[in-house]
Amino acid sequence: MVSAEFPSVPARSLEDISVPEDVSRIDNDLAKRSDEAAMDLAKWALLGIAGYGFLLKEMAVPSSGGLFACQRYAAVLILGAAFFAAAAAFALGSKERLIRCAVYQMYILRSLKKLENGGWSEQQTAALHADLAAYRTGQKKNIVLASRWLRLAHGCLAAGAIVTVVCFGLVLFSMKAAAS
Repeated sequence: MVSAEFPSVPARSLEDISVPEDVSRIDNDLAKRSDEAAMDLAKWALLGIAGYGFLLKEMAVPSSGGLFACQRYAAVLILGAAFFAAAAAFALGSKERLIRCAVYQMYILRSLKKLENGGWSEQQTAALHADLAAYRTGQKKNIVLASRWLRLAHGCLAAGAIVTVVCFGLVLFSMKAAAS
């Protein structure tokens, strides 16, 4: 069984692991943009959770009508906060998977470089090909998960925003009706 975590054939020299800068630059730029997108989603989700803190502090604590309205719509409050929490979790999980993809990409590039340099025994060449296949499988699994989790983060963020607007509306209208 080939481990996809660490190369089974060690490098003989720096030439076996050096990757041309133009190749790694493209991967690094893409990884940076993906990372920034995931972190932006997490920030927006955390800001949404802070909105619920604002709602409770400014509306529920100072007045009994606000407290009653928040208690009345507690399920909606919890649902909105849960969507935001899920968005943050999926965004951070996606970020972790994208980091793993970048590591796999480096392993793949270094394995290809080793194969290109040649001079390996038949057994070592077979091990390099097996490692390469395992790295590609691991990378594909992680990129699929990262993509799905990023979509889920977007969906949860949108659902959280919608539920938040509805929740704020319900609480405000309930407070207005109680004040009348």
